[in-house]
Amino acid sequence: MRSYLLVLGGMVVVSGTAIRGQSDSAPPALPPTKLLSSAGVLRASATVDSVFVDKRSKEGSIGGGDFASYLIARLGVRPFPDSLRLEVTVDTSRIRIDGRIMDLPPDARALMGPLLAIVDPSTPLEAEVTPAPAGPGLARFRLRAVYLNGVAIPEFVLQNVLLEVGRRYPVLTASGRDLLIQIPVEGSLKLGSGLVRVLMP
Repeated sequence: MRSYLLVLGGMVVVSGTAIRGQSDSAPPALPPTKLLSSAGVLRASATVDSVFVDKRSKEGSIGGGDFASYLIARLGVRPFPDSLRLEVTVDTSRIRIDGRIMDLPPDARALMGPLLAIVDPSTPLEAEVTPAPAGPGLARFRLRAVYLNGVAIPEFVLQNVLLEVGRRYPVLTASGRDLLIQIPVEGSLKLGSGLVRVLMP
């Protein structure tokens, strides 16, 4: 999934203005999907558009896997194989991607270089992303840590990898650590249990 899949990559740019005169009823929530998929991109896009762009709804819910798929697609990585066995989970404080080294595409493994070359391919891999403060009209998601077999990759090693990610994907911050998402000034993205909520007042 290109290199930034390792760290929940991608940037989504969505825009809109305040909603006026709409019903307060929210659309039914999507099931809390966990796997990355091309179909998830379409489902997430439809929800984002209905709230932030077309203004048909004030609220929508996107399964964690669908949301991650959407971000990656917005980065320019698509189509990607539905057979990719990386699982996305969401709670109220974080987004997490779990898999094994062998589940990463070759270019993602190559980006990690010697670090992964000496580790068994079946070793569990986890990336953790948390919301961070952002200004009006922005949502920020920050890579908190990447774990190999439950042990955090040292910060100085991770930082070097992320700097390369930032160079390859200029839509991300230069550090490669922050995902800045443009949203309507009145809008918000909030993490829930298995879901990301798209909200307008």
